[in-house]
Order: sequence, then structure tokens, then C-alpha cells
Amino acid sequence: MRIITISLRKRGHSNERIDISFKYAMSFTKEISIRGRL
Repeated sequence: MRIITISLRKRGHSNERIDISFKYAMSFTKEISIRGRL
């Protein structure tokens, strides 16, 4: 997952929205994993 974000950042600022959406998706999956553990 980290490799994909790095490759997107290397391409340029045009894919900033993709990187941001990726961060939202990662945080969302983290919240689900935490809730699943509880």
C-alpha cells in the first residue's frame, strides 16, 4: 500500500486528489480494524 502512495507522489501534483483519497481510505480501514478488534 505504501509503495502505491510513493509512486503516485513521484508523478506530480496532478494526482494530489488521489493521494488524499488514498489517505482517507487508509484511515477508514484503520477505524474499521480497531472497531473489529473491540
